Amino acid sequence: MTKLTLKNLSKTYVLGEMCTIKNIDLEIKSGELIVFIGPSGCGKTTLLRLIAGLEPLTDGEMWFDEILMNQVVPAKRKIGMVFQNYALYPHMTVFENLSFGLKQKGINKKLIKHRVEKTAEKLEISHILAEKPDKLSGGQQQRVAIGRCIVQRPQLFLLDEPLSNLDAALRSKTRQEIKQLHRSLGTTMIYVTHDQHEAMTLGDRIAVFAPLSASNECNLQQVGSPLDLYNKPCNKFVAQFLGQPKINFLAAIVATTSDSSISATLSCSEQNITLPSCSVVAGQQIELAFRPEHIAFSLDPELTNTDKYIELQAQLSSYEQLGSECILHFDYADTQITAKVQKQFDEQELQPALWNLYVETKYCHVFDKVTGDRVSL
Repeated sequence: MTKLTLKNLSKTYVLGEMCTIKNIDLEIKSGELIVFIGPSGCGKTTLLRLIAGLEPLTDGEMWFDEILMNQVVPAKRKIGMVFQNYALYPHMTVFENLSFGLKQKGINKKLIKHRVEKTAEKLEISHILAEKPDKLSGGQQQRVAIGRCIVQRPQLFLLDEPLSNLDAALRSKTRQEIKQLHRSLGTTMIYVTHDQHEAMTLGDRIAVFAPLSASNECNLQQVGSPLDLYNKPCNKFVAQFLGQPKINFLAAIVATTSDSSISATLSCSEQNITLPSCSVVAGQQIELAFRPEHIAFSLDPELTNTDKYIELQAQLSSYEQLGSECILHFDYADTQITAKVQKQFDEQELQPALWNLYVETKYCHVFDKVTGDRVSL
């Protein structure tokens, strides 16, 4: 197992004119499975290639345990990498694909056979060792690609969107298999995806990345456990990237503040709301955020103080019945609000009408409208 430490890592292309990775500081614990997530163009795959040694660093340091890796060639890094397209050799059988790297290292045939067979057994691909890649399903090809890494006994696994070519049902099954594989191997894994569901279900921790911009001097936005990031996003970008359906936002302006509460006016409706005290000042532009599952349609009788909840009247515009849950879309002034409830509705209950929506303030997030940063509640 390997601890990976990245110190002020940067990568610049085109004679210094285009920077894709900037100021990355991150420590990946030995034996953990960390997920890199973010939209296309945020530098996830570039960072993975830097770690693998496939791209040279522009600035910063990379350490595997106590060894500085900046000048270490890829072959010496003891890394196993699974690519999005699997990169299997089409003219080789599964056995030959799995054993190729070991043969290149000069390992004796008996040990190669033992390692390949044990790995194939673990991944349940023993029955296809004689087949070539074009005879395999997408799921089988993906297992072979992972197996090719396992037989090398790497100190670090890098997986670059390995499930993106699989259908939804197979992705769900394979996610669990990767989780179980990580537990059995205990090897440090970095998993890259743009799928927040994969990130939430797989990662011991998640690292959220964003594209560089004039206002964003670092790709890495926040690192933490899945629930930490979901419940306490550090900024608006992280809040809206995690969660499905996406979190709701209402712009507001702070009217007054006190030691116990603040009052604010919602910009879209001019409705006044009261929130628990937080680090804002009168006149500050903020964005109030709350997740769809935190909207209720009746008020808890124990909530007697008006700063404990927010009440909104909104027009039901559409809905999605999903069996065990229902997603409802409302028009509130010129803004849409989405709610998610674990309930089956009768169709008659879902006619267009004004609904009372209640959100407990303990579930609310407040972000500065200008910077997008979280204002603690």
